[in-house]
Amino acid sequence: AEVFRPTDERSESLQSNRMTTPNRCGVSCNGLLGGLGELYLLVPPGVATTADPYPTLHWYQPTAGTNRIEVNLYHYDPEISLEMEQFSPLLKTQAIVSGEPGITALPLSEATDLEPLTVGETYYWEVMFFCDPASCDADKHVWGWVQRVELDAATAQQLASASLTEQVAIAADAGLWFEAVTGLVTLLREQPNDPDLHQRWTELLVSVGLEVLADEPLMF
Repeated sequence: AEVFRPTDERSESLQSNRMTTPNRCGVSCNGLLGGLGELYLLVPPGVATTADPYPTLHWYQPTAGTNRIEVNLYHYDPEISLEMEQFSPLLKTQAIVSGEPGITALPLSEATDLEPLTVGETYYWEVMFFCDPASCDADKHVWGWVQRVELDAATAQQLASASLTEQVAIAADAGLWFEAVTGLVTLLREQPNDPDLHQRWTELLVSVGLEVLADEPLMF
């Protein structure tokens, strides 16, 4: 089974850093939105970890005609404040979206002038959804946490010699959320009709309470 296993250390970090559990599902936009009618981040509860200096962020977005999406990434300093909006984002990007609802992605490797995430540091990322592209106020706002970690030697060796299919299982078992999701999404795009891959995708999402997204299309 493709089960994501966060470690006890990350649970302790969540408490000691005074982080709130990620708000993964936004509120409805007056019932006008297509698809699930909500905005979701593809993250586990708590802090999602990665060994990748430039992980890919995934979320599910509904649609209501033509809308605007804004994605921001901030460095989190537990000694300062949880009010991220008072700081300048490391990344700020926005786009006009329309068409079918589904799961989409932002590879941080494609962001201009973004420095690699630092090992041991935690970052806050948010997605804001504007039903009216000209509005200053987001109709939906979801957020989560990402922390870059250093791989232990055994896991690094396992990943280096594994196929992509095997890497997904290793990453999920090691608590590397972004590697597990990105690898499985890559496989699904290459083999969209493979029932085993769809089963693994469902199991991964169920393991973090996001089973509602299991049958939603990949829109990138």
